[in-house]
Parts: sequence; structure tokens; C-alpha cells
Amino acid sequence: KLALMSLKQPKKKDLIRPGSKPYELGGNVSGLGKGQKSDHKILIWPEWSDSDIAAEKWDNGGKGKDKDKGKGSGSAPFEDPEGKIELPSSLKCSMHNWKRPIDYLQSAIQEKVWPTVVDPESANGFDLVSPNEHIMDSEVMRWIICQLSTLWKIQNASFSETEMSQPLNVPGTWRPWEFIYPREKSKTSHMPIYNPGGKYCIKLFWLGTWRKVTVDDYLPFDERGRMLLPATSRPHELWPALLTKAILKVASLDYQCGDPGMEFGDFSPIQCLTGWLPEHIPITSGSSDRIWEFLKTALPNWKPPSPNNEAPTEVAPAQPGPIIPQPMIAMDKPTPKGKRGEGK
Repeated sequence: KLALMSLKQPKKKDLIRPGSKPYELGGNVSGLGKGQKSDHKILIWPEWSDSDIAAEKWDNGGKGKDKDKGKGSGSAPFEDPEGKIELPSSLKCSMHNWKRPIDYLQSAIQEKVWPTVVDPESANGFDLVSPNEHIMDSEVMRWIICQLSTLWKIQNASFSETEMSQPLNVPGTWRPWEFIYPREKSKTSHMPIYNPGGKYCIKLFWLGTWRKVTVDDYLPFDERGRMLLPATSRPHELWPALLTKAILKVASLDYQCGDPGMEFGDFSPIQCLTGWLPEHIPITSGSSDRIWEFLKTALPNWKPPSPNNEAPTEVAPAQPGPIIPQPMIAMDKPTPKGKRGEGK
């Protein structure tokens, strides 16, 4: 399968020179039977190069005039030469049209709320669940949202809000928008910036190395005007949609996984964003006991206080003070359901 190819060291003659354009590779796709050919072309994106990004032309894909550089006016906006992204099968029927931020944010722009890649308030946390309930029927979208939120929490749990709000990356922190270019070039901030021309480059790990995946800012909407990509509670913030567009390019290579009950196979957003090799353990009736024993060794287990340690019945009244929430983890044995993501 394609997911296993990242474990193999590519030969030198197969590597793509940084700065080169992606090329197409035909052939079988995972999940197809022997002798079955797929018309789906596999794009091999160029390897990541900081010098290549520094020399990138962001003004409408290099099509605008010098006087229009960075303004995105007077010429056509950038359109991805690879075409529109392939949405998961569960969202294709909801697809109505494609819009750019300057189109669907007209009312906000009139109130001087401009499109931005990342709002400063997101540095202290963001919500990718409640604003995206309309796309949660998609297994791919649930997978991306879940893993983005999980990475944010486990990587940044030991850092304070002050450290997370710094415009420069604090060593050890993980911020999903830092995979998006162009960025500010000042010495005090490396935050990604909004490009009126519509061209963005995303840094993703795929096939054993970091690669440059180029996207435009055309976003899919349904008939009710709801975006069919993840968004935060701040509609003018673009980083979830731009990052997901690039991730979907990788995910679409694994849509045909051979199982009609699943939207994808071995695709992992965590691997795309970290380079890690996660282990997926399906919860089935034959393996639920083994998985439960593994979880008990890996997760903290809350125990109720012993009756012998209870406080005496007559105690002095406590002075009022701040309420400090205490963490408590309740663990129930999972019920095997046979499908990924089901079971507690």
C-alpha cells in the first residue's frame, strides 16, 4: 500500500529536486484488485526547501505585474494547476460552489474585519468541533479534526498562555498554522500572512520527507453557504481550511482503500504534520481485551478515596476561595463494534 512506501528509503534517482514541479505517477492504487487499473494520477510533490520558499513568487502565482505585487488586484487570482481538491465521498453530494475569502466575507470586510490566516486569539486555543458539526458525518473530516486537536493538546500541555501567544515559535511548542506560507519576514514574528493573490504553500511530510504542497484559496460550500472544510469559531480565519486542503491532497490518494464501509485506508494526518509513524489498532471483538490491558498501562486510572481517609463529620467551616477544577479520568471498558472510531 502507499502508506507503507514511506518506510522505504527512496533511491537517489527517484528523488525530486527541491523547487521542481510535481510530476504525475500512474498505476494501481491501494484497494484495487489484481489487473485493475486506476485513472487516478498520483502526484509526487517536490521536496521542501527553505531557499525555494524564500524565492517563491506570491503575487497571483507570478502572473501579476510588479506594481501589483502582493495586492492581488488587477489580474486573475492564483488557481491551483492541479485542479480542485477531491472531497471525501460523504461530502461530494453537498458540494455546491467554490468561493474565495473575499467573496464569502463581504459583510465582515464591510465592518473592517479582514481575512487572515491566523487570528492572534487562536494562540491560546481554538475550537474545531462546534463550528463544524455539519461536516462531522465525514470520516475523513472527523479524523483530521480529531488529530489536529489532539496534537495541539498533547504537544502544548506544558506551556503557558504567555508562551503560546508569542509571535515567534517557542521551542517545543506545536502550532498547526506554522506549516503555512507565506510568512512575515520580520525578526519579531514568523506568523503566516494572508495573501490576496490566493497562493499558499503547505509543508507536509509524505513518502519519507517534507514536501511542498501548493494550494489556492478557493473553498467549497454547500447550498446553505456552509464551508465544507474545517473552520474555527472565527470565520475570517483561514488556517484550518488551507491546511486541510493540502492534507486532503494526500488523503485522496487513499480514498479507494478497498473497504466500502470506510472513506480511507492508512492515511494519517499526524504523520503528515509530524513525520511520526502512528500505529493504528482496530477495535474488534477478538482484540478488545488486549487493547484494554494496553490502555490501562498507558493511561492514568482514577480511584475513589478510601473510606478510612474521610474527613471527620465535625469540621470548621472553610473560608470561601477560588474553585480549582481537578482532573478526573473515568475509564470504561470499550464495547467492540468492529469499526474504527466506534467503541468507547
